[in-house]
Order: sequence, then C-alpha cells, then structure tokens
Amino acid sequence: MIAVGFLAGCQSKAQMTETVTVPAMTQPPTPTTTKPPAPTITVPATATVEAVVQAVRVPPLELPAGLAVEEYLLKTAPEPEGSLYFTYGNPLLLHARERAKTFPDVHCADADLKMCASLGGHSLVAEEIVSSDGSSGNVILKQDGVEIYRIATGPGTPITALRGLWVYDGHWVLEAARITEIRQTNGITDNAVGQIIVDGRLLNESLGYEEAFSFQTLNDRPFYFFKRNGKIGVSYDWVEIPLAYDQVPHYGCCSAGTLNPHQYQDMLDFLAVRDGNWYYVEIGVFKQP
Repeated sequence: MIAVGFLAGCQSKAQMTETVTVPAMTQPPTPTTTKPPAPTITVPATATVEAVVQAVRVPPLELPAGLAVEEYLLKTAPEPEGSLYFTYGNPLLLHARERAKTFPDVHCADADLKMCASLGGHSLVAEEIVSSDGSSGNVILKQDGVEIYRIATGPGTPITALRGLWVYDGHWVLEAARITEIRQTNGITDNAVGQIIVDGRLLNESLGYEEAFSFQTLNDRPFYFFKRNGKIGVSYDWVEIPLAYDQVPHYGCCSAGTLNPHQYQDMLDFLAVRDGNWYYVEIGVFKQP
C-alpha cells in the first residue's frame, strides 16, 4: 500500500476542462450514513497530565470502526499565531505518538509549484501554471510527461491553487482550489473553494459537494472534508460523517495559515465552528500501545 501527500502552503466561478477521458474508479465512492448510538462522554485514557473532557454530541455520532472524533470547546475564538484557550484541560498533551508521524513533502525538487509522486511504476507530476498577466491559472497533472488532467483555478493570488497530490491503493488524488476575486469597497478579497479529483473524477460534481478540501490518507484510508447544504462534514473511507460544522478554517495564507488543519498519518487536528461555538477537534485512528 502506498500513501503520499501534501498540505499546501502560501504561494502565488472558473470553468473546468479535462484534456483526456480518465477511466472512472474501479469502486466509485458511495456516501453512506449510519444510525447514532446512545450519547456518551469520553475521557481519553492517555490524558496523563491534565483531565480532558470532550464536548457532548446530541444526537451523538456513529463512526466507522476504529475512528475517533474528539471535540473540545474553546473559551474564545482562535487568533492567527495565538494560543488556544480550552474550557477543560489541554488536549494538546494527548496523542504525541500520532503527531510524530508526519507526511513527507512531495514538492518536486525543481519547483515549489510542482508536486511529484509515483503510481504503478509511472511518474506523476502536478503543476500550477498562471498566465503571464496573472488573470488565469490551471492545475495540470502529467503521467510520464504526458498531460492527463487539467482544471482551471482562476487568477493568480497569494493562495496556492495546487493543494495536494496523493496516491493510494492504485488511485491518484489531486486537490486544487478554485479562486475568485471578490471586489469590495475596502479592496479585493480572494475566495478559494476546494476541489478534489480522484482518478479524473471531480467529487464536487459527482457527490454534490459545494466544496471538498484537505484530502489526506488517514490510517492509509482516504479522508477529506466536504460541504453540502451549507454544513461541513468529513468522509472517511467513503463513509460520510455529518459533523454539521458551519466553518472550518482552511487554505489560510501567511499568519492565517496557523488556523489550517494539521495533517498526520493517523490523525489530524483542526478548528471548527458549530452553532456559534468554537471547537478544537482531533480525528484519528488512535492505536493502543
């Protein structure tokens, strides 16, 4: 099993085109939902320094086997490059072993706006290309030097359009931000909407997502955030989990990038808003020693 990936950093409604027809996934993702169990409050057994109390879900969630979702209420909204103030304890003391397992950087050696991977003995290179005047851009994917996919991403801005290139279980995954400029009285604001493509299939279209972002493998299985009907949930191994967040900061540039999700091989952490409350959240497969 191969799993490589990348969390994009800060670099310099668009139409999408594909240059070739790419075969569909052998087992296309089919979102599923499950019935919730009785509500519980979980205090992780690994909380060795301070007691940590999770938020209570009503109704609670039923999760795929092995997956944990741990939510911790914050006293105040987080600030870029600032500290987090928890209502109970400090969950940052937990899961040190999982945090140590980071992903390798897959940027190509010759350019910051290119990512490299290999799949089935073939070379994959994803690249962000912006026009000379900065008015338009594309993310393209090449296999052994031949372009196999292209998606328009809008004008060049400080937000990186190429967000990630991953391979797992014989599939390739590309993440690209569709960027628009919103003109306001006090200037121009950049808006970036996440798009995830699996083997040439745009999940935003095929699964009815308003946005899909922060793809990674989690315990070697596909994981990403999605937005549908204005609410944000996650998908793990093609099972949708309706977390019903109103906001999850992502694609932040420069100092705002400190609020983006942090990805590890078996877990991730992120910030979220639900019903006006801010939460620090950890999702992972937390294996026993």
